[in-house]
Amino acid sequence: MQDVKFYVCPVCGNVTISTGNAEVTCCGRKLRPERVGQSRGIKAEVSGSEYIVSCGHPMTKDHYFSFFAAESDDGVQYVRLYPESKAEARFTRQGVKRIYVYCTVDGLYAKDL
Repeated sequence: MQDVKFYVCPVCGNVTISTGNAEVTCCGRKLRPERVGQSRGIKAEVSGSEYIVSCGHPMTKDHYFSFFAAESDDGVQYVRLYPESKAEARFTRQGVKRIYVYCTVDGLYAKDL
């Protein structure tokens, strides 16, 4: 898959995933794709046919991961997270080449597998 982009609305937290060029708006605002930083302690452990993805990160109401995503050649798997929950997700391993995590304070990060 080429050009995976994530757009996050600063008003409502809505997430839009694009796999090409797109103009995305939400809550009356034009959104820009999130810039991707390098891994911030993302762990991807193999468990059978799955990756168990986690990260030691606070999950408070003001500072938490709002999603994990796994990119492969043929799609994106997505798991929404919530404050005060566990920062963990499970993804089917087949073809996954990159894991993304979005922090509500620090932005989007990725880990290549």
